[in-house]
Amino acid sequence: MKSRTLLAALASTALLILESHFPTASAQGTAFTYQGRLNDGVNPANGNYDLQFTIYDTPIGFNTIAGPITNSAVGVTN
Repeated sequence: MKSRTLLAALASTALLILESHFPTASAQGTAFTYQGRLNDGVNPANGNYDLQFTIYDTPIGFNTIAGPITNSAVGVTN
């Protein structure tokens, strides 16, 4: 009986050590947050706007990785 208890304790300890070194991954959603400013001319944008998103492989944007994706009629205030 003592050997089973010791074996269970060792297995639990080993599992805790493994989990601390190799955390489990969680699935990523598709939502993201972006903070910026949208102007319509020189004034802050107000009303419904179609927002188009494209992902590029570099900041210069030579190769498209995904998109464009359009979100139509997005409400914008200031």
